[in-house]
Amino acid sequence: MNVTDQDIEQYLKILTLLSFEEIENILKLHNEHPELRHGQRELAKAVIEVIFDKQAVDQAEKISEVLFGDDKM
Repeated sequence: MNVTDQDIEQYLKILTLLSFEEIENILKLHNEHPELRHGQRELAKAVIEVIFDKQAVDQAEKISEVLFGDDKM
């Protein structure tokens, strides 16, 4: 998702069903290497799963890989 690094924590708390512990772990990994956009990827996966289902997350990851040569959504 196209979200600034500063907004990731807020969006993870508001838009997902992740526990605070899961969010803390995501933020820790994201802050270690923000250029990898781990927080944005996890946010996108969590939102897709809430709206659709886990299968939609898998499909989105495959589409992302094909379109962008990206093995991680």
